[in-house]
Amino acid sequence: MIIAQVSDIHAAENNDNLARFERALSWIDFIAPDALVLTGDLIDDNWIPGNPSGTVGAHLPWLAENLTSDGPADSIVFMHHPVIRSGIPPLDQIMCGDVAKLAEFLSEHPRKPIAISAGHVHRSVVGQLAGIPAYICGSICPENPLWFGTEIVPPVNDSPSFMIHRYTESQLVSHPVLL
Repeated sequence: MIIAQVSDIHAAENNDNLARFERALSWIDFIAPDALVLTGDLIDDNWIPGNPSGTVGAHLPWLAENLTSDGPADSIVFMHHPVIRSGIPPLDQIMCGDVAKLAEFLSEHPRKPIAISAGHVHRSVVGQLAGIPAYICGSICPENPLWFGTEIVPPVNDSPSFMIHRYTESQLVSHPVLL
């Protein structure tokens, strides 16, 4: 199975992000994925006014029900706000809330997902939560700098970015793609 993950389009009248999105979709067509997953921030506006962060705690009962339902045993959890710290101070302040509850839930759950993949940071990052690989997908709009709070902010790559996840023979391999 091949899954294309696209995040953070931030389409607006005053940017070229829809053209960048179309460019990404044209490239993704060559791969012919089985699924396309969009992990948030489709437009450049707040869906929850005044609150740039998200939380997962209220959704744990839904996750518990779906991880134990009938069907294939392997799953990937896709979400918008990341469950791992990027090291970029302003973005880590608005990462997913209730991550400790999610980590505890996943540590004890007999049917863990094989990966967790989010967006929101506008650059590719890899880590883990509760022993599960955790990814942050790049973005269609220009990426954020890899800035750890130092005095100098490094330059960034302006290319659209997304991920291709390939699951075959019980193995997941995830590829960040920069156009």
